[in-house]
Amino acid sequence: MDIETITTEHEQILIGKYLEIQNYFLVKDYESLNYINAIDTVLLMIGISVSLFVIIIYLLFVTKWTAKSIIYPIKELLKNIQATTNGKIGNYGVVRTNDEIGLLTEGYNKMSETLKANFDEITDMNKNLEKKVIERTAEITQQKEEIESQKDEIETQKDEIEQQRDVAFKQHKDITDSILYAKRIQDAILPSINTFNNIFPNNFIIFKPRDIVSGDFYWLNKINRNNTPYYIIAVADCTGHGVPGAFMSMLGTSLLNEITIRTDIKNAAQLLDVLREKVKQSLSQTGKMDEAKDGMDIAISVINLDNLQLQFAGANNPLYIIRNEKEMEKSQTPKILKSQNPKKLQVIKGDRQPIGIYIKERPFTNHQIQLEKGNQIYMLTDGYVDQIGGPNRKKFMTKNFKKYLLQISNNTMQEQKEILTEKFEEWKGDNMQLDDILMIGIKL
Repeated sequence: MDIETITTEHEQILIGKYLEIQNYFLVKDYESLNYINAIDTVLLMIGISVSLFVIIIYLLFVTKWTAKSIIYPIKELLKNIQATTNGKIGNYGVVRTNDEIGLLTEGYNKMSETLKANFDEITDMNKNLEKKVIERTAEITQQKEEIESQKDEIETQKDEIEQQRDVAFKQHKDITDSILYAKRIQDAILPSINTFNNIFPNNFIIFKPRDIVSGDFYWLNKINRNNTPYYIIAVADCTGHGVPGAFMSMLGTSLLNEITIRTDIKNAAQLLDVLREKVKQSLSQTGKMDEAKDGMDIAISVINLDNLQLQFAGANNPLYIIRNEKEMEKSQTPKILKSQNPKKLQVIKGDRQPIGIYIKERPFTNHQIQLEKGNQIYMLTDGYVDQIGGPNRKKFMTKNFKKYLLQISNNTMQEQKEILTEKFEEWKGDNMQLDDILMIGIKL
């Protein structure tokens, strides 16, 4: 424009409001602006504007892509995590990319699937458990009802048992009282100790019933024949023991009292013959196969204290005599037990048949023995020698009893009683007493 010098007015026309910018940058060399004109300025402004627009569009695209690729998946993942935290199982995120966010979302999905599977399994277990609890509760309820029913039944049975117990106790008491009363009757029938002591000052009686009353009994009576007194001693073992045996013992006592009144009986053997017939009549024994074979074993001694002659007869039971050796040499009885003791034991056996029905009955044997002063005689039932005991739980045995009897024969009769009683208890020990015990010892 053929302008050589640029004035302020020229600057104002050229750059207008941008004059301040020029002043800011202190552009003093205006020669470099020789090529700036209005068209370039417009184009420059347009370029700058387009650049700014592109930059804004790019920024908007980047922001949207960032929101879509990063922010939205993270928000969705956080939302699902929050739902899972609140107990909502089975949430899944959409895997949009293969980057870390996609891997994180995929990991969450696997975790969610595992949690759902575990939750479903636990739910099924809970359902089964609830079902079992319901079934078990119903079963327990039923058992409880059954137990309640049984409890009521048990209470009823308990009341009945208590009533029965009271009845049984009363019956037991009544029976025991009756048996004790029977014992008093039996004791009254047996000869008193004073009676024995008056006739035989040196004697002992060991009488130990197995039960309250006894099937064993002893008997003593005095008869006169031709103005001579005779003393009859009987030791008997009836069939059975307890109450049945006691009835038999009372029958035996009664029959002996009846028989000894008769004057036609001359000796001990005849007394047993008659006693056997009386027992058979009383028990209606005829020899039939199905009838009871009740009866008794008995030893009878008839003693004349004036001349010390003794008659003996036995039904299965023996008589033992302890005397001096010189006296034994005079005796015709061969059954002698020798020992270091100067005294010897003589055994007089009874016949092997009972008082009662028997298939091979025969008259009883009458033994006559001449005694001497100081002789000792013993009669006993089988309860003592048949008692089980000792270290091997065996019977005491007759042979041991005879040896023991000889050992203590130098003791007084009362001492012998104490020794024999102590020996029996020692031998029996904790074993039950098997039978009634009866033994009589007399020193002339």
